[in-house]
Amino acid sequence: MLQLFKIGSYSGKALLCNNKSHIPQKILKKMLRFIEANSSVIIEKWVEQFNEIRYFC
Repeated sequence: MLQLFKIGSYSGKALLCNNKSHIPQKILKKMLRFIEANSSVIIEKWVEQFNEIRYFC
């Protein structure tokens, strides 16, 4: 299983569009900072796994 980030007991493969998991705001902020700081590595790993990346607005 591809795992791009893990913070505490939370892990994921992509950014979440909602917070239906009820992750505490403090943890969400830490996750966002981690993802932003490691975005180049995350993108690299994504392309290695899926051979492409697409961006949507």
